[in-house]
Amino acid sequence: MRVMVGSHEGAGSNEVAVDFLLSDDQKKLQDSIAEFARERIAPQAEARDREARFPVELFQELGRMGVTAIPFGPEWGGLGLGVFDAALALEEIARADQSLAVSAMVSMATGLTLSRFGSKALKERYLPDIVAGRRICAIAGTEPNAGSDTAGFKTTARRAANNGWVLNGEKAFITNSGTEITSFALVLAVTSPAAAERKSFTLFAVPAKAPGFATGEPYRKMGWRSSDTAELYLDNLHVPHDALLGEEGKGFRYILDGMNAERILVASDSLGDARWFTEKAVAYAGQRVIFGKPIGANQGVQFPIAKAHVNIEPPISCAPRRPGCSTRASLRPRGQHGQVPGPR
Repeated sequence: MRVMVGSHEGAGSNEVAVDFLLSDDQKKLQDSIAEFARERIAPQAEARDREARFPVELFQELGRMGVTAIPFGPEWGGLGLGVFDAALALEEIARADQSLAVSAMVSMATGLTLSRFGSKALKERYLPDIVAGRRICAIAGTEPNAGSDTAGFKTTARRAANNGWVLNGEKAFITNSGTEITSFALVLAVTSPAAAERKSFTLFAVPAKAPGFATGEPYRKMGWRSSDTAELYLDNLHVPHDALLGEEGKGFRYILDGMNAERILVASDSLGDARWFTEKAVAYAGQRVIFGKPIGANQGVQFPIAKAHVNIEPPISCAPRRPGCSTRASLRPRGQHGQVPGPR
């Protein structure tokens, strides 16, 4: 299906054709990931969840398949496909293991932010391992008492005498921060003077092995238990000046920009999870027999399952089915639309 979208003021040069069908290559990608998820990811997903164990080997296997390389440019070993292609892959992974999907999603989104705003030196230092899936990365914005309320942020970065920076503070709910293959975290820190009327934020690429970088015990969560999530502590952590991403004072802007891709990827994770639950419900409705017939023969069971299935469909149409859906123009509205129905 192809539709024309554009200005409501009438037809003209602002209209573009948007394709809502998968290309042959996208179908092959989806099918190959679905097969891998059924055979390699799903069988031990429940055990990993019980043990709250991040599957390093399985994540690196995704890298060898090229999954972690999907949205990155060829210059870093990537496949040069769009964010939507990455979303297709994550959706199939989430159908088998939501924890693995969310860990991969965070690493992808963080890597994309680095690839967009990092210096050439930073990209050369970190991206090859992230793109290849040998290592994983985190983004550290949220704090114990502040998330979207940036006025409450307390993590600071102060200039050091040797032209570097010293970071101090605590971050909360940081995915991928404490795995054995964590490479770095993008840390958002206040860099404005304490007396400044308005806080400004800067983003730093902080290596996980740096002295002063420490994580707490993983959170005991209700779900996503095999996805590593912990508090992150920065204690007089020194980084050189070239660890700074982009320009000083623009870190929060970079975080928001990165969310355009992240919204689509998060929605795809949630969609895969919703499909898993719906498929389980359908299977159980056919197996559970009461008074001589499956409970799925009753409308009281059929209707909620049908409604759940219908609710899954809108997010599928929230991003155009075409390669290269990764520009800022295409991501911003689509990312916001996908965020609404996707997580429900």
